[in-house]
Amino acid sequence: MAAVRPAFVRDGNVASRRARGVSSTPARVGCTAVSLASAVVGLFVANAYPIASPVALLVFVAWTALAFARISIALPALLALLPVTGFATFTGWLTFEELDLLILASAAGGYAAAAWRPRAETDPAMRRHRPKLSIFSLTLIALFVASLACALDRGLAASGGLRLGWFQGYIDPLNGLRIFKSFAWCVLMTPLLLAELRKPEGLDRIAIGMTAGLGLCGLAVLQERLAFTGLTDFNDDYRVTGPFWEMHVGGAALDGYLALALPFAVREAVANGSAATRVSQRLRFVAACLVLALAAYAALVTFSRGVYAALPVSLLLLVVLIA
Repeated sequence: MAAVRPAFVRDGNVASRRARGVSSTPARVGCTAVSLASAVVGLFVANAYPIASPVALLVFVAWTALAFARISIALPALLALLPVTGFATFTGWLTFEELDLLILASAAGGYAAAAWRPRAETDPAMRRHRPKLSIFSLTLIALFVASLACALDRGLAASGGLRLGWFQGYIDPLNGLRIFKSFAWCVLMTPLLLAELRKPEGLDRIAIGMTAGLGLCGLAVLQERLAFTGLTDFNDDYRVTGPFWEMHVGGAALDGYLALALPFAVREAVANGSAATRVSQRLRFVAACLVLALAAYAALVTFSRGVYAALPVSLLLLVVLIA
């Protein structure tokens, strides 16, 4: 007679699998499909990179391997490089850029790891505070994606239909794709970011990445002011663009990034300044304060009323979330 395991043993094994984060078969298949699609698209774009495509391929493969092995390093690094990873002034590409390659590599490695690598057990005390999207949020995201998809279809139809061209401009069909893919990347990376936030110190790593990105953005603004006006010349109405090449035709890319990233730097300063018991915390506090000084200067020299209004709002939201 075959031995029958007691029900509590079977239930215990299921609970143990869930505690370890073992993916179910549908979830594993879905993550694998997203990983493969991201890898194929990323390799296709990297192979067409106009400057040293073998180097682009090598970087793509290396970043994919990093995301598979250490997604907790790859995601903060991606956030840190977000404002400075755009070399359109050197490559001539407008529709595609280097940030696309890093995002696709992070997705390829991150979703592969979610599907095939065992995850560490979650602290039971942390499970009650897992960040997740509500049904209302998911509905809004789905509706906005549908709206963008309709706009993309109308844009392609109005410009003569879809045709691939690596050097298309603002009046060509792929400009619609250039606008669409920004939100598409957000949707693609949201599950990986939520999974990272569920880990111990995951929010700290994300905040470090955003703070580092804000610091790089501030240094770019500093260099620009030194090159064109000088640091203390506030009479000239020159408005900086920072590392965002898109602003050569106007726009508010720098404004939006400053408003988005500043609360993370404030959180870093507050969290490490109030409990600076270790040398690493003191260093992080000092670094966050330096970044805040750079960000304040960058916001000042934008001479943008939008930035002056958005920064208090973003900081107020930070206070509400902390409270």
